[in-house]
Amino acid sequence: MRLQAFIPCMILGLSLWLLSCTRKDIEFGTTPDNPYTSIEYIDSTTVQLSTVMTDSFSTSGTSYFLLGRYRDAYLGLIKARPFFQLAVPASLPEIPSSAIFDSLTLVLRPNDYYYGDSTRSITIRADELSRPMTLSYNNKLYNTSDVPVKAVSLGSSTVRINPVQMDSVVVRLQDAKGQELFTKLRDHATELSSQENFLGYLYGLALDVSAADESFVVGLNAVQSTLSLRVHYHTTVPYPSPAYVDFGVLNNTYTFNQLIADRSGTGLLSTGNNLTEIAASLTGGRVFEQAGTGLTIKMTFPYLKNLLAGKSYVRLAKAELIVRPYPQSFVQGISSLPNQLYMTQTDASNLSSGSVLDSIGSDILYADPMLDLVYGENNYYRFNVTAYISALLSSGGSQDNGFMLMHNASAPLNISRLIVGAGGSLPDAQRCRLRLTLITVNTSTN
Repeated sequence: MRLQAFIPCMILGLSLWLLSCTRKDIEFGTTPDNPYTSIEYIDSTTVQLSTVMTDSFSTSGTSYFLLGRYRDAYLGLIKARPFFQLAVPASLPEIPSSAIFDSLTLVLRPNDYYYGDSTRSITIRADELSRPMTLSYNNKLYNTSDVPVKAVSLGSSTVRINPVQMDSVVVRLQDAKGQELFTKLRDHATELSSQENFLGYLYGLALDVSAADESFVVGLNAVQSTLSLRVHYHTTVPYPSPAYVDFGVLNNTYTFNQLIADRSGTGLLSTGNNLTEIAASLTGGRVFEQAGTGLTIKMTFPYLKNLLAGKSYVRLAKAELIVRPYPQSFVQGISSLPNQLYMTQTDASNLSSGSVLDSIGSDILYADPMLDLVYGENNYYRFNVTAYISALLSSGGSQDNGFMLMHNASAPLNISRLIVGAGGSLPDAQRCRLRLTLITVNTSTN
C-alpha cells in the first residue's frame, strides 16, 4: 500500500520538475508574461535634421492674403504682396445726374492673423496693374509670380492695424480715378456692362507696403464682402444723402499672393531645381519650417537599426518623436510658433508620399506646440509614430527614409515658423528626440 501511494507522488513531482525547466515559446509581435520580458526605454536615437526648400508653389485661388514685410533675424526679409481682380457689380445703380462724387477708397479687413510687431503703423499702397493677368505653368500662379503695375500709384494711407479686433482698414485712393469710375457708373458705360469688359478697363490691383515698413505681416480676408474698391458719392435731391458702390475682389484662379524671401546671409541657397535639401551645418546648426516661404524640416534616423542591433526585442511598444523649438527663437504673440504641424513620409527624393496618420490610422496626425508658460524652456511638439518606426525597423528601407515636418496644408497662408536646433553644442534637453519603448526578452531566464 505504501508503494502504491509513493508512485503517484513521484510521478507528480517529476512532472513539476520538467515543467520548471521548460522555456516558454515566445511568438514575435506578442507580449509575453514576466519573467520572460522587460520594458526598456531608449531616448538616444539620433535624429538627423535638414531643411528642404521649395522655390515655387501655387498660391492661386486663395481666399486669404498676406500683406507686409518682416525682417527675421534667422530667415532674412520676407515680402508679401496680394494681386487680384475686381468684380463688376451684379446690377448698376441708377445714379441721378445731380449726384456728386466724394471719394474712392479701398476697404480691407484683417483675418486675425499677424506675424511681428502689429503695434507699429504701416503705409499700405494700392497699385493698378499695367497689363492683364495671365496664368503660368499648370494654369496657376505662384508665390514667385509677378504682374507689372503702373508707375503712378492709385494711393496710399498710413494706418495702425489691430488684427485681433478685425476692424476694417480704409486706404484713400486718387480722386481722379474715383471721378472717372463714378462717371462710368452714372452713365452705365460699356466698360461696366460685363465682367469681361470691366477687366479690359481695370486689369486688377496689387497691394504693397512702404519699403521702410519691416515690422510685421498681416492676414487679410479675400472675399467680396471684406475686400472692395468703394466709390463714395451723395445725392442732393431732395436733401444730401450718402451712397456708395463696391467692386469686390473677384475670387478666381487669378487671385494670388506673391511671397518673396531675401535669404542673404542665411545659408539657405537654392540649387535651382525647385527642391533643395540643406544640411543643418550650412545654416548655423539649425533647421527651419515656414509654410509661407516653402521651408520644411526633414527628419531621418540613419542609426536606428544599429542602435537596436543585438537586442532581443519582441515588440516596439511605443515611439514618440519630440520636436523642440530652438531656445529663444520665438515670442508668443509676436513671432508665435505655428499650430497644427503634421508630417508626411519621404525618402531621398524629398517628395512627400503620404501623411502620417494617428494611432487609429484614420486621420492625419497633427500636433500643436506645448508651451512652458512658467520658465519658457520645456516647449515641444509630440508625435506618436509607433507604426511608422516599427515599419522602418522591420523593412530594408534606406537610411534616407523618414518624415517631412510641415504646416497644415488646409490652413490659411502664413509665415509662422519653427526653428529646431541640430548642432552638437545643444544640451540633450533641447534636442529633437525619438523616444522608444521596447519590450525585450530576458535571455538569462531559464
